[in-house]
Amino acid sequence: CWGYNAQGQLGVNDTTNRLNAAAVLNLPYIFPATQVEFFTQPSNTTAGAAISPAIQARLLDAKGSWVTNATNSLTLSLDTNTGGSNLGGTLVKSAIGGIATFNDITLDKIGAGYKLGAFGNNLVNAVSSIFTINPAAALKLGWALGSQDIMTGKCLGYRINTLDQYNSIAPVAADTVVTTSGATSFYNDSSCSVATNSFTILSGSNKAEIYFKADSAQAREH
Repeated sequence: CWGYNAQGQLGVNDTTNRLNAAAVLNLPYIFPATQVEFFTQPSNTTAGAAISPAIQARLLDAKGSWVTNATNSLTLSLDTNTGGSNLGGTLVKSAIGGIATFNDITLDKIGAGYKLGAFGNNLVNAVSSIFTINPAAALKLGWALGSQDIMTGKCLGYRINTLDQYNSIAPVAADTVVTTSGATSFYNDSSCSVATNSFTILSGSNKAEIYFKADSAQAREH
């Protein structure tokens, strides 16, 4: 009958149930998958953009060798979620040739030190190296400071930030002029002596300081 020897070689057993050395075939024995490793690590990208190149997780046997015939189902998750992000894309993939490829993975919040996890049934899990999610393009404005009592007549300073579509602070790519409605209520200075109906957020910046007294003004990007 057929059998494997200690070296994982396939051959014919003799009548004493020992492998006949003359009949040994040089066919490697592939051990089953017991663990996962990240073959292609996640790289830095912008919020909402698919991580590229595609993330790949590889199946290994107990000795750390690649199991090239494995078809296990693997799942990605957020192991370290520094920015409070949502993980998007197809998170469950079956391995082909021992490798599961995740080509549409996204995160929607900026942050450094993110890590992903890869796991499957009865497998030792893997944790990725760290990566960073940078802000997407600035699309809107948001108040950076909490509301204050603007009915007192005092000159109050507020900071306006530029935000991406996921409400993360994002720098503008070029000088951006912002106009206001209720022009006499906005000022360039902390004493509220120089009225203005516009202010500029400089290229590469994500904020501007404005001052006002009244309660009816609203800012909109121009």
